[in-house]
Amino acid sequence: MPFKHLRDWFHGKKQRPTDSPDVPRHLGELWDVLQKIAREERPEVFETRTVMQHAAESVEGKKDIDRWLQVYLRRVNPDHTHRFPDHHPRHRGYCLIARNWPDGTAWEAFDEVTFLRAGVAAEQSREDLLEQLDKWLDEKEGSR
Repeated sequence: MPFKHLRDWFHGKKQRPTDSPDVPRHLGELWDVLQKIAREERPEVFETRTVMQHAAESVEGKKDIDRWLQVYLRRVNPDHTHRFPDHHPRHRGYCLIARNWPDGTAWEAFDEVTFLRAGVAAEQSREDLLEQLDKWLDEKEGSR
């Protein structure tokens, strides 16, 4: 259980393992790791904003923190499993999620393998998101 592994480090029950240099030694380092993942996903937003600010703004921000933690855990432990809830629709390997931001609802797509946000802007409707996602994926596949 990966969370127990991290919890034991944070509570001082275990030494930092020598075979896992990427494991944070304290909570501040974990926030730094999450900040790097957020910048990787959306550099235009997280160059000037912290993940802590993002989390404080809304429930959706807190959900992003949870998702970035899953990204981190998958990178540290490739056997780590996580799945978006089954009630969300899927399309071409992406999970489509209606998100309730303070300024309104927007649809976003997330890669089911990496858990990272797709390289398309959030859309007001699911149909618009599907159109943009298909266009982006077709361009991505065409460049291979």
